[in-house]
Amino acid sequence: MTTPTTNTGSGTFKPVSGSERIQSIDVVRGFALLGILVVNSLFFALPLADAMGVPEPAPGTESVGIWQWIAFLVVMILFQYKFMSLFSLLFGVGAAIQFERATRAGRRFGLFFLCRLLILFCIGAIHAVFFWYGDILAQYALIGVWLLLFCRLRPVALVIIGTGLLTIAALIGGTIAGFEATMALDPEYQKAMNPDGTLPVGWLDTMEAAMWNPESPIWRAGELRAYGEGPYIDLFMFRLVTWLFAIVFGFLQFGWHIMAMFAFGVALYKSGFFGDEGGRLRCWAVAVALPIGLLLELGAMLPDWTTPVVVGMSKATHEYGSTLMAFGYAALVTTIVRGGQLRMIAHVIACTGRMALTVYLAETVIMTSLFYSYGFGLFGEVDRIWLIPISLGTWIALAVFSTLWLGSFKQGPMEWLWRVLSYGISGSRG
Repeated sequence: MTTPTTNTGSGTFKPVSGSERIQSIDVVRGFALLGILVVNSLFFALPLADAMGVPEPAPGTESVGIWQWIAFLVVMILFQYKFMSLFSLLFGVGAAIQFERATRAGRRFGLFFLCRLLILFCIGAIHAVFFWYGDILAQYALIGVWLLLFCRLRPVALVIIGTGLLTIAALIGGTIAGFEATMALDPEYQKAMNPDGTLPVGWLDTMEAAMWNPESPIWRAGELRAYGEGPYIDLFMFRLVTWLFAIVFGFLQFGWHIMAMFAFGVALYKSGFFGDEGGRLRCWAVAVALPIGLLLELGAMLPDWTTPVVVGMSKATHEYGSTLMAFGYAALVTTIVRGGQLRMIAHVIACTGRMALTVYLAETVIMTSLFYSYGFGLFGEVDRIWLIPISLGTWIALAVFSTLWLGSFKQGPMEWLWRVLSYGISGSRG
């Protein structure tokens, strides 16, 4: 996730210096890390079914508080899927920049990029298995192979491919959502989702009793106990199994969307979206794409979510609305940065974006320390509304840390490791 360097004609292919970076890209990336944390905080702090569903009444109460609904709607309409899309788009931008630099230097890009993806997959797998199941890095590494093709295509072809991939994502996501809604109406399914009896002891017995369904109340109760109280082996196994589910089923639902955003990211960079020549495209994204995306997202929230067909259509609409809003966010932030407003704030956020890998992993360490049993054990005990300021405070602390770190070092620690291994293993040193 680096940015371009000038063509010196030296034939070298090496990491860029801070002065050679495009600040607006770093700011957008740092901004994306905030939105990602706001969404991910649900999955750090709550059982999987709660994080993915609508707010439920707290034990001993009959209704959900208004602030919980406000938090739910704010996250769903303004954050959910938008910042993951934005971060994925920027991954495509980074690949396009690296491809451009390698071409200018007369170096082979393929081997270097494959080594980079392999290292990223290893980092992501370690992150998922030992820290948090919601890792996105491993999926980026697997899907990122397609960027070897995307970086060689023209923007028009990439837009066509991206639109096609997004349509596939909408069709698959809508079909799965509609099927799940149909299942929820089955009396046998409802019976299974409301079991009687005591909670089994141990992760394996709990998962078997839940019929390996993360939406089961038994699974939910098992998560509350494993993540909030331990023992560590139960926490570890719930995390591992959930990650394996995410790799398989998450790829089916999200993989096509991520691939589409990779294609769009390469297209935006090649179209000069982040430069002077991209002013008209950015205006279109802010004035047209952002409001249309917002209207689509609002429309997806209004229908009766108990009707399978409506649920499927709402899910498909969510794909397009989120993508348009991600474009709008990128354009709005880039326009503000290039206009020279808020320079000090832009500098701090840019430092966060320059250390995106370090900050992303640090977010996990901080949040799991707050909510998991080996830390403060607050899992399942914090209301949704409080997760937003917790996320904002965590991101601000990491933004300050990034700024101070880059005041003394050229790169973040994880960026340095990724760079050294990528350039060293591929033999692409300048």
